Amino acid sequence: MKAKYDEIDEQKDLDSKDKMEKIKNGSHLSRMISISEPKWMIFYVILVSILMGAVMPFFGVFIGRMLFVLQPVDTGTANLEQIRKDSDLNCLIMFLLSVGAFIFSFNQLISFGTIGENVTLKMRMDLYTSILAKNVGWFDDKDHTPGVLSSTMATEAQTVNGVVSGGLASSL
Repeated sequence: MKAKYDEIDEQKDLDSKDKMEKIKNGSHLSRMISISEPKWMIFYVILVSILMGAVMPFFGVFIGRMLFVLQPVDTGTANLEQIRKDSDLNCLIMFLLSVGAFIFSFNQLISFGTIGENVTLKMRMDLYTSILAKNVGWFDDKDHTPGVLSSTMATEAQTVNGVVSGGLASSL
């Protein structure tokens, strides 16, 4: 009877090795996208990241405009009313841009955090399911003790969560 279970475990190990080879040959980003849920949030995060990146050049444009407004060419003929009006307009636009940057940044962090948690949960569920499918004799190996397995479930999944929520957010 033991031989039957050993054959089943060996077949599962071969199947998992084949999956690992496919993963190594493929893109990590495509693998992460395939296990993340909900899919629409990935496109939302990309859109928000693009908008967040687009806000910063506008800040540069309006800071440059503000410098030209506040430094008139001839101080004797400077129209203070016009300078005040132009600077108020530029300040309002920069304030609205900063509010937009806050909203985009907040949405970006929340969305990346949600995607990271979903990927972590999916990875832990897959790992736990594969551990439960193993034969009892598999746990006799010193590399497969419950302490090592629970430590792996805790650390590896959190590492992926950190990469997804923090690293990917800052790279986009």
